[in-house]
Amino acid sequence: MQMEKDNTPSIKDVYRIAIIGSDEDLISVDQREQIYSICEKLGQSLAKNNIIVFSGGDNGIGHQVVKSVYRAGGTTISIFPGREGDYPLDYVTIPIYTEMGYGMRDILMLRSVEGVLAIGGGAGTLGELANAYNLRRPIVAIDGLDGWSTKITTPYLDNRKKVEISILSNWEDAVNTLKEKIDKRRKFFRKMHSFPKIKK
Repeated sequence: MQMEKDNTPSIKDVYRIAIIGSDEDLISVDQREQIYSICEKLGQSLAKNNIIVFSGGDNGIGHQVVKSVYRAGGTTISIFPGREGDYPLDYVTIPIYTEMGYGMRDILMLRSVEGVLAIGGGAGTLGELANAYNLRRPIVAIDGLDGWSTKITTPYLDNRKKVEISILSNWEDAVNTLKEKIDKRRKFFRKMHSFPKIKK
């Protein structure tokens, strides 16, 4: 009897990334159709690439991407700043309630992921970008939309050059570039934690 092939991706093929970006009140009505269309395509691509998507659970960019990922069969994790019962869970695979507010929620999310994808964004996104940079998480910012993902014009936030920020206009290139950055980071850590075998 022939065994069915297991299509479950191995752990090395699964990525963990955070989506950060504009809340709904920062997106003009004129832009919503265009931006949410990008979010839908981006979410489908993330699910197809075995990427577990983390978000802060707010409305706007994060919610739209999470919705698309979920509908495409992907896994979504929302790290909420408040408590259970305060948020809709229609497209959340795993909800995490911190009751710690936005600052601590952001840190927990960024420490849990391997990379960050920024789309637009206001002051909250700017803080998340700074924290991701200090944590040396690979960052890709999508250009061409209002917000901090477009306002960033240099690959480094300061002269310490902790991590290079890639600024791309194409969402598909953004996904592939972030995966490449994560693979490079994983390779670095594997090398760092590999020890020569001791001869007996």
